[in-house]
Amino acid sequence: MKVLGQVLSLLVAGMLSDRFGRKPVLVVGFFISGLSVFMFTLTRSLPFLLLSGFVAGVGEGLDMTTILALLTDIAPPNARGGAVGLYRTFMDVGGFLGPMVFMLVYTRYGPLTPFYVGVAVNLFNAVLISMARIRRVA
Repeated sequence: MKVLGQVLSLLVAGMLSDRFGRKPVLVVGFFISGLSVFMFTLTRSLPFLLLSGFVAGVGEGLDMTTILALLTDIAPPNARGGAVGLYRTFMDVGGFLGPMVFMLVYTRYGPLTPFYVGVAVNLFNAVLISMARIRRVA
């Protein structure tokens, strides 16, 4: 279900970010991602788990597409490849280290704590993006 949510939001994310701006779409995407992580903590049935996964995919699809568009907007033309490459590098390093860190949080503070940290990170990202002054480079 996550992939379905992601595919559906990927289809409209670019159009939404062109129409309403990168920041609003990113903020909404981070809030949706945070909501989905919180929904996982409430899951008591398979249908709700599937719904949580769908919502996670929607948020991820909005964020993934829009952040790449934002990077190409704000990076000078001669640095766009490097900006996207650096972003992908940090995403991949985070994807590798994140589960290890969250397992340490899980074993030390309990099974729901990593989810609450994930909610907080998403909300923090939304606040940071909403406060950022973003200027498009020609």
